[in-house]
Amino acid sequence: MGLVIGIGDDTFMGQTAQAAAATGSQPTPIALEIRDSCFKISIIAFILGILFFILGMVTNPNWLVNVVWLIGIIVANVPEGLLAEVTVSLTVTANRMLEKNVRVKNLESVETLGSTTVICSDKTGTLTTNVMTCMYVVYDLKERECDTTSPMQAIEGDFYSDDNNNNNNTNQSVQKTKIRKPDFLRLIRCAALCNNAEFAGEEIDKTANATEAAMVKFAFGHVNATYATTIAHYRKMHFKLHEVPFNSSNKWQISVHELPMDLAIHGDVDFKADEEQKIARPNESKTTTTQRTRKVALVQMKGAPERILHADFDLNVEEPVPELFDEEVDQNVATRDKSSSSNNVVVVEWNDEKHVIAVHGTNATTNKPYEWEELQVKHIKQCVARAMYIPVATQRVMYGKWMQVLDDELSFAELKCQRGSIFHIRQGPYKFAGTSEDDLNFPFHRNKQQEQEQEQEQVQGQGQGQGQEHVQEQGLVFIGLMAMIDPPRPGVPEAVAKCQSAGIKVIMVTGDHPVTAKAIAEKVGILGMGCRTLDDVAKEKYNGNKAMVKDNEFDAVVVPGWELQEELDKDAQSVADFWNRTLIKDNIVFARTSPQQKLLIVSACQDRGGIVAVTGDGVNDSPALKKADIGIAMGKTGTEVAKDAADMILLDDNFASIVNGIEQGRIIFDNLKKSIAYVLASNIPELVPFLLTQVIGIPLPLTTVMMLMVDLGTDIAPAISMAFEIKESDIMNRQPRNAKKDKLVQWRLMGFAYGQIGVLESLGGMYTYFVVLAAFGLRPQFLLWLDTDLVFEYTAISSLKINSYWLYCFEPDFMQSFNYYCVFLPDFGQTQLGQNYLTSSSHLSFNGDSDFRDWLTDSHSFAKRSRTFLQSQTDLKQGVAIQTAIQTSNWTAFQAAWNGGFFDDRPCWKKDFSGKDFAYCDGNAQKTRTKTGSKFSLFPMQAMDRNEALIQAQTAFFISI
Repeated sequence: MGLVIGIGDDTFMGQTAQAAAATGSQPTPIALEIRDSCFKISIIAFILGILFFILGMVTNPNWLVNVVWLIGIIVANVPEGLLAEVTVSLTVTANRMLEKNVRVKNLESVETLGSTTVICSDKTGTLTTNVMTCMYVVYDLKERECDTTSPMQAIEGDFYSDDNNNNNNTNQSVQKTKIRKPDFLRLIRCAALCNNAEFAGEEIDKTANATEAAMVKFAFGHVNATYATTIAHYRKMHFKLHEVPFNSSNKWQISVHELPMDLAIHGDVDFKADEEQKIARPNESKTTTTQRTRKVALVQMKGAPERILHADFDLNVEEPVPELFDEEVDQNVATRDKSSSSNNVVVVEWNDEKHVIAVHGTNATTNKPYEWEELQVKHIKQCVARAMYIPVATQRVMYGKWMQVLDDELSFAELKCQRGSIFHIRQGPYKFAGTSEDDLNFPFHRNKQQEQEQEQEQVQGQGQGQGQEHVQEQGLVFIGLMAMIDPPRPGVPEAVAKCQSAGIKVIMVTGDHPVTAKAIAEKVGILGMGCRTLDDVAKEKYNGNKAMVKDNEFDAVVVPGWELQEELDKDAQSVADFWNRTLIKDNIVFARTSPQQKLLIVSACQDRGGIVAVTGDGVNDSPALKKADIGIAMGKTGTEVAKDAADMILLDDNFASIVNGIEQGRIIFDNLKKSIAYVLASNIPELVPFLLTQVIGIPLPLTTVMMLMVDLGTDIAPAISMAFEIKESDIMNRQPRNAKKDKLVQWRLMGFAYGQIGVLESLGGMYTYFVVLAAFGLRPQFLLWLDTDLVFEYTAISSLKINSYWLYCFEPDFMQSFNYYCVFLPDFGQTQLGQNYLTSSSHLSFNGDSDFRDWLTDSHSFAKRSRTFLQSQTDLKQGVAIQTAIQTSNWTAFQAAWNGGFFDDRPCWKKDFSGKDFAYCDGNAQKTRTKTGSKFSLFPMQAMDRNEALIQAQTAFFISI
């Protein structure tokens, strides 16, 4: 049956869940970097796009063409494959980290760990093994160190007699034959017997208390070596008679065991040679007791040092220990008749003698004497013990004709006994009882003087109590101490040193005692060698006066939770000052912290510019895990709530795995910068073709589809391969990157990608582009201002195809009066090359006067240029007729003049770019750049041929970049 005092948000679990829900998740550093880089790239893309759109509208007011340029320039500046490359790179690194026992839940947290500047680490299970181990033992007032590497066989050390200690052989087989010191064996015996940790097979039960498990592990090897038996069998040899379990009030445990004389340690029992010490188990007959081996009672006690050391015990330093209990009280003990004027008396029959005993007792609640009917059998025992010195635990009280042993709780009313009734006392085996220091029924070094004075006053009030003597109880003997430690995990000190060399501050935030936290912090290096705390300086220089210590005199702080709370309860400015002077220290430990305090510590670190990683395993850690830039939960000991709130999980609960993750995070940041530099470098060669086409009117060297192929195809694989780059040699010797300055995409990186690599790629691409077109007879100077209307390519607009079907290029001397070398002309019909071309071009030929008039009124610059050119060639055959026909818009006259040999005597190129013959005007010679047997010259070049030449040039440019 229980009392409900809170539900929902009013419970501790509810408040923790509420704190976790109220804690907003922070964007990861890599998310901020990607956002920043996208912003920079977008600004550049839009500025260039809008700039060239305006320039295009000034030079060519065709808005559709300029919008196409605008889109092309923006597309050219945006690395479309960047997101895929970042995602794949992070995934590759996450898989690497999984091999190092770090499971990543959020891909972005891969890089965050590499950017970490502060690690707030829990102690238990992360920095330590989470397995308590005995590290020191103290006996004979001397401290001895224990072997923590193999707790179950920690038999090496200063545990042996002087003769054996001179033997320098450390072989375990030899150590087992050594004789251990008696006081050390008593300590081992107490550790093995006063202990509830059980074995599950050959291992300690995982549900056992960690401290008790450490004691049993240490005792195991010594018990096995000394008695050639296991702990379980050793306990059977020392049967447990009674136990007072450990509780938070007592903070100690007592167990009473049988001690066979053949297992007694030298000095255990000081008994007379003619006395036989016997002890019986509960419910065992006296005959059986006599038949068994001689045994005495052995009381073992363990507990918190502050309780054990403050108890009034004797000190055991290689001296005989007096016998703890007599199982049979001397039969000849002097009895004392108690004459009493009180009516509350009974007659006790003992060894055929009758004694009058006054019976009394006090109600602990009301502090008033019991009435006769309220008195119980146990009160008779207590009064008999005082009057006749018969231990309560050995008394067997009987009453009536049945002579049955009475239960202690039976009242006189239930027995229906009268004043003066006869009770029979017999002595039996000692029965141990009691659950606290006050009601233990065996000697516990309690001073009975005060108690007897109180009893005497009560008895005197009833006319009794004269002649009472003061009794000082015999007590226990202090054996020694066992100091347990949760030892650091192997590799943790090295991992902490790596973090510190990498500029990462490691802060211990634990719920353990400050002394424990400080000891572990010193062992793992969080408190560095030679560092001094406020307390250290105060003791050394100012006789413990902390107020005189200046901030620059100490470089380490150990802040207990109660001191932290005192600081946090002050005004806002005082709290800020506290955090500023505390977090600036190089060596920091927070002990006895609550979940709320841990959350505040994380927030304080973040407020001061830190990128914080937090480790935790419990439900109460979830708010801090969620608040941190990267939360790290324990895979083995962590709760599901902690794992859900965390960004990554340590599968082995080892701090060293965090350092491996930091290294991988730094590697991926370096590799991402390389990948982005590689991707951005292709932006310039993608942008240059559009700029050159827009500015100097050359045919477009690279299409939009090809740009997407570069960004989403050819660039991705090499960029992703950067993720497999190995680490730089100094990667863990650098300071953590400054999130405000060391950006993923810096202007310096963009200058390198755009200004160096991008320019080189552009030069290479344009070179191949010009070479391929020159092979088709299109010299670089021919291309200037050639394609301002985008008709060089096989355009989809029908009217432009007709009006620009043929391309004619001439010698520079022939075109001296023009600022261009080539003109686009329609297919006016039969050319000087004969009827062969008519079949391939007739579908684009003029169909009459309407097409001729459309050409004459075409406002495109290429059409104006072609009309101007034809009208200027009056020196050629039929030149005047052509000029007149254009001026009069007479299609019939124009067609007659054109077919009358207008271009028969035009000048033609004699050599191509490589020096080979290619352009003959007679139409009879075989051409080296055309189909075998063909009589077609490269000029005039029809639209399909131009399109083929341009595609080859664009492909060459694409391959080059």
